[in-house]
Formats: sequence, C-alpha cells, structure tokens
Amino acid sequence: MNIKTILTAFSALALGVSTQASPVTFTFLENGVNLDLGGSSTFAEGAYTLSAAASSGAHLFSKSSGGGEIGLGIVSDPSGTHEIWGTTFVQLWVPSGESIISLNIENNTPTLDNANIYYSTTLGSLGTLLSGPLGGPFNVPSGYQSGYYIGIQSYKTDGTSDTWVGSVVVDGASAPDGGSTLLLLGSALAGIGMMRRKFLA
Repeated sequence: MNIKTILTAFSALALGVSTQASPVTFTFLENGVNLDLGGSSTFAEGAYTLSAAASSGAHLFSKSSGGGEIGLGIVSDPSGTHEIWGTTFVQLWVPSGESIISLNIENNTPTLDNANIYYSTTLGSLGTLLSGPLGGPFNVPSGYQSGYYIGIQSYKTDGTSDTWVGSVVVDGASAPDGGSTLLLLGSALAGIGMMRRKFLA
C-alpha cells in the first residue's frame, strides 16, 4: 500500500469520526447548584448547548435539594421549593443542527404535580399544547425536536400544583468533537511521515 492510499484512508476515517456524535443529558446544574440563573441561561455539555428561558418576570433556578430533586425550576415558587408553579413556565431550545430528543418531568406528588408540554415558534409565548398533563419521561415528537421552543408549565395554573424539568437529552448528527478528530489525524500524519522516511532510507 503506497503513502497516498494510506493518507486517503486516514482522511476518510477522520471525516467519519467528525460526524459521529452521541446524545448527552443536561441536568441544569452545569452553571451552578441551587442558584438563581436569571431570566435565561445557556448550558453546555461536551459539544452541545441547550438554552432555557423563564416566562416574563420570572427567574430560572438550578434545583438540587436532595431526594432526587434535581433540575430546572422557578425562583419565585411560594412553596420555597423553586418549582414551576402557577402561570410561570420554562422554554427550552437548541441551536440549528441539534435536537431535543426527550425530557423528564419531575414532581413531588405524581397524582397532582404534573405538567403540560407546549411548542412555539416565539420565545415568551407557550404556543400550542403538545402533550399533558404528564409526569416522568416525555419523548419529543420528531417534528418538534429542533426549530421550536418547547415549553413546560404546571398543568394547574391556580397554584395548587407545581413541577420541574429534571433532565433533557440532546442529540445532533454533526456536533463538533472537541478536537479528538484533529488529534487522531495529527497522530496518523506523524505515523505516515515516519513510514515515509523509513521507505526512503
């Protein structure tokens, strides 16, 4: 096998690695634990990002209070547990090229504290009901995984129930790989250089 053939093979391998990506899970603790995150926040996991915004006048809260209560809620919850309550809501979205695959709705009282899931093309507007009331895992339909704002609101807006977003799974077919492809290609080229010198010696 000549040097040109080897180089072509390694280039094809590098291209394949650069387009492979695995889903990641966001817990909303990426920017700190038990913190007021303001009206909006962008979270990063590996090569992926996920953005969230609270409804008008509300602030997001990175919730971690023990007993599995981990995720994203609202600061102003009058119960003091920092959950999505009343008419407040949270919207999630990802950049073009990424997809929100699924999310997990958490609650303290499964028979009461559930959520409605919405989709919208407008930040700050809940838009159209997608599913609910529900608690637990929710698989976002393929047509709404990208290009939409996914909204989460307690299904009872009178303040008698609350909920929070426990985690979100994001995927993307062409997310950057954080430099691993460049490292692989560099190692391959160095090896080819050594082989070439050996052949020419």
